[in-house]
Amino acid sequence: GSLMGNPVLLARSMPSPQEAASLQLASAVQQAAAASKQSSSLIDSTTNSAHTSISTRTLPTEDDRGKNNSNLNYPGDVPPQSSDEREWNRMFKNLVRFKERYGDCLVPHKYNEDSELGNWVLKQRRCGDQLSEERYQKLDSIGFAWSAYATWDAMYARLKEYKKKHGNCLVPKRYIQDIKLGEWVHTQRKNVDALEATSDRKRRLNDIGFVWNVQSVSWDEMYDRLCKFREKYGHSVVPQHFSDDSKLANWVHTQRKNRHTISVDRKERLDKIGFAWRV
Repeated sequence: GSLMGNPVLLARSMPSPQEAASLQLASAVQQAAAASKQSSSLIDSTTNSAHTSISTRTLPTEDDRGKNNSNLNYPGDVPPQSSDEREWNRMFKNLVRFKERYGDCLVPHKYNEDSELGNWVLKQRRCGDQLSEERYQKLDSIGFAWSAYATWDAMYARLKEYKKKHGNCLVPKRYIQDIKLGEWVHTQRKNVDALEATSDRKRRLNDIGFVWNVQSVSWDEMYDRLCKFREKYGHSVVPQHFSDDSKLANWVHTQRKNRHTISVDRKERLDKIGFAWRV
């Protein structure tokens, strides 16, 4: 018969309250699982799309960054310098330090403290017209002497000032007050043969009493001191440990030691004042 017409059967087919609650809970769990699966699929799809976008994008390589391509701009990047540029800037800094110390850029070619700098300065003069505008302006901004003649004239003027102050041109090679002048004077003596080709320079040096042979002058100076010793003491026998003039004592000892090799002219001059060859 019909279920609706049989109350007993209808009651048996209806779930109990506990069973109804269990069925509702199971349905809710199934719905949550389906929603979670749908959300995961959406996330995976988005992530894969992003990965695809990144993988297909062209990123700059280290080589690209080293090409200094004006079309590529990287915030904070400094274009790399070539080895030639780094070396030039290093020498330029050395020249700036030289000027800070001496007040000019007149680096002697044979500059003992930094021979590399002397050669570099000479090279900049020779390549003046071929230098880039940037390098030329940097050198010009610190008063670079482009003409070697200007350099020689400047040193010649300093030698004249030295003579005015000291009465001679005998600048010591290691003259503390002006190291460059001492080295420049030494170079003029050393390059006397080259100066013959520029006779004007040699003439100008001769005009102010430039001494070409320092050893000869030094001997004459010591000879004069020996003559004064003789005038004061009545003889030429300078004690070996003469405290008043130890340099003269050493010089006299050297003349005795070199008596067999000394020039005839010098030997005659010493004999004339009664020099004691043996003591």
